[in-house]
Amino acid sequence: MQKKVVHRDIKSASILLDDDWKAKISNFQPSSLDLLHQDMEHVSGNAYTAFGYLDPQQKQGFLTTSSDIYSIGVVLFEILCGRLAWAEDCKDHTESLGPLAKRVYEEGKLDETVFEGIKEQLGPESLSVYAGVAYQCLHDESEERPTARELVIQLKKALDVQVSFFVLTKYMAIFQCIYIIRQH
Repeated sequence: MQKKVVHRDIKSASILLDDDWKAKISNFQPSSLDLLHQDMEHVSGNAYTAFGYLDPQQKQGFLTTSSDIYSIGVVLFEILCGRLAWAEDCKDHTESLGPLAKRVYEEGKLDETVFEGIKEQLGPESLSVYAGVAYQCLHDESEERPTARELVIQLKKALDVQVSFFVLTKYMAIFQCIYIIRQH
């Protein structure tokens, strides 16, 4: 029987990188250690998730593996936007990064919130795939969110497209240098 774990506290501070830059999720103390069986839909109990990462459905008093997917979506937007989920001047959840990212994505203004330090390095297709799956993670309805498996597939796709963009950009720069040299 397949079992599931609801972490309950996924946030950027809970994601560690090892020597090979592989992500490791830490802080399993608040997780549901009585693993969910395949046929269970949710666990009851308090949400431990920090402000800004909180699945809107947690207000109804139950958590699902999809609650963790929502939190991962917020972390993905933190990476993309170069800011934390909960700024000190936030008054409530609607001002946190999750709802903000959803609004700017839906308005087609995501470019305005992408962190300047990475904006020039991102390939447009990679950005589209990455932002698209991050946005899907933030759906209010948990059934509309991707599964962990679907999320990994889309993130790998974004990475593959980004690597291709990076290689192509480097080759184009080399060809431009050769062209300039030949002109002289």
